[in-house]
Amino acid sequence: MNHNSTLTRESSSDAEDDEDDERGFACEVSYETGRVIAAVSGELDLESAPGLERHLRALIMLPLNSITLDLTRLSFMDSAGLAALVRVHQMAAELRMDFAIEHPNDRVVWMLDLTRLGAAVVSGPS
Repeated sequence: MNHNSTLTRESSSDAEDDEDDERGFACEVSYETGRVIAAVSGELDLESAPGLERHLRALIMLPLNSITLDLTRLSFMDSAGLAALVRVHQMAAELRMDFAIEHPNDRVVWMLDLTRLGAAVVSGPS
């Protein structure tokens, strides 16, 4: 059985243009038996990272075997976003849950490699 949910954060800008969509943040979650895929889009930054971390920590507490983050549509990630991903990975590891990151852009791969997390969790071509 599949279920879906979405976490969003609108941009702090009041502009109604194409750039606004890129600056916003969303996490669309697809549930499958024993598995969750969280597709993250927009900017993972100081403003959005705490919400994503809370959401992912709640998902990790479900009876799951794995959690996968699809970063295909992630446009930006700062150190707060990186720290949130590191903490979520640590929690998943403590619970012996598989944790993977798919399709990160080159900048995100570089940031993950700084923490030595990249080789452990990045799957598929960037």
